Amino acid sequence: MDLKLKAIYFTLLMMTASLAGCVSQDNYDTAVEEHEDEKAEDAVLIEGLQDNLSMSEANANALQAQLESLNATIGQSEADLIALQSQHAVAEASLAAAEANATNLGQMVTLLENQLAMAYSAMDVINTTMTDMQQYHNETMEEFTEQYNSTMANLSAQISAMSQSMSNLSATLNSTYAAYNSALSEISSLQSQVSSLNSTLAAKNEYIENLELVNNFVSSLADDFDHRFGTDLVNAIDTQTFEVKHQIYLTIHACWFLPITCSDLWSLLEDDLPFNMDSSNDEKESIRYLSREMWNATTAAQSDSDLNDFAPQLVQEVESDFGTWFEGGYYTEDSTKCWRVTYVSGANEGCESVFLAWDSSYETDSQIFEEAEEGFLIGTTAYNTYDAYFCQSDVELTISRLLYTEVTIHIYNFGTTNETIIEPNSNTIGAVYGDNGGGVAYSFGSGSSLDIKNWDDPNGVCA
Repeated sequence: MDLKLKAIYFTLLMMTASLAGCVSQDNYDTAVEEHEDEKAEDAVLIEGLQDNLSMSEANANALQAQLESLNATIGQSEADLIALQSQHAVAEASLAAAEANATNLGQMVTLLENQLAMAYSAMDVINTTMTDMQQYHNETMEEFTEQYNSTMANLSAQISAMSQSMSNLSATLNSTYAAYNSALSEISSLQSQVSSLNSTLAAKNEYIENLELVNNFVSSLADDFDHRFGTDLVNAIDTQTFEVKHQIYLTIHACWFLPITCSDLWSLLEDDLPFNMDSSNDEKESIRYLSREMWNATTAAQSDSDLNDFAPQLVQEVESDFGTWFEGGYYTEDSTKCWRVTYVSGANEGCESVFLAWDSSYETDSQIFEEAEEGFLIGTTAYNTYDAYFCQSDVELTISRLLYTEVTIHIYNFGTTNETIIEPNSNTIGAVYGDNGGGVAYSFGSGSSLDIKNWDDPNGVCA
């Protein structure tokens, strides 16, 4: 039974007892005991839900760390694989060159052996000729002496030249044999290297396949996390855009919607925050940071679905906690500046950071913001008309989720050439910039309109 209904029931019971006098003390005591028992059961149930939510957050943090480690390991493995493939290609090319060289050397050995055989055959012919000439000379000594001497001189020269040629051929043959044996040894070494590289390559491919299986498993867990908490971690993994903004979004989500200490989570990202979270206003400070992140997201080429999903959840949280809706305070990063969370009204506002929404439908309001440097306006109700005037020409505004509402933004010295009106036929996201660094980022659907105008401040309100 709802706590409020229980309280009403208990009050009516007491009133009935006092007015009618027809309820006995025993019945009254029994009702009180039943009410206390139910309260105790509800407390146990709430405590169990809080434990489950804390465990989900711890699992999310562990999942994030595992994802980062896996992405780093996959990146290194792929780099190693590319290096191994390059080495494999070089070894294959070297092997082919060595085999071709060995073939050429073998052909040269055969040619040299043939030339050597021909040289020996020529020597035999010369020796036979010399023998014949000697015999002929003996028989015809006187007649052929001069011819013999000339022939012998020529033959001696030929023998000398042939001996030198044979010596050169022998040296070349020995060198060729050595080169051929070296080539065979190199081929054997390269074949061993190729075999080793093939084994390493196969092992690396198997390792990468295992990493891909693990990555698919982690992605399935991220899909479950997206379903539970409205994030887009699966898309972040697929597009390799898991950045600090996702961590910040998850931390903001935990600060607002989980029963844990927000400041402890902010401390994990303190190096990435523009402010520290040591003050007691840590949840409210996250509104300012959300405004900045929404501005960055809506002005980017693609919207950030994490933050766009978070905006309506934040509104639900604010609307369910009416007592803190009007609270504001100073920046923790600059104690001279203030921020304000409030409903749209006709009163002027002097804080530098404002977070606005409507408390009911069919309202018509006009409001001046003298010091606002950043603002976040979200549609919580429908059928409203609103004019907002900003004195700071560099103000950064984020407008989201307008519901059949007409909003006109007047910015001091915005520039008449920048004036525009947005009336989308469907969901629209974009931004309009002024001449002095300011602008309006928007995200809303059909049925509403946004008119952005230059303001000259004719009454000197901003002076």
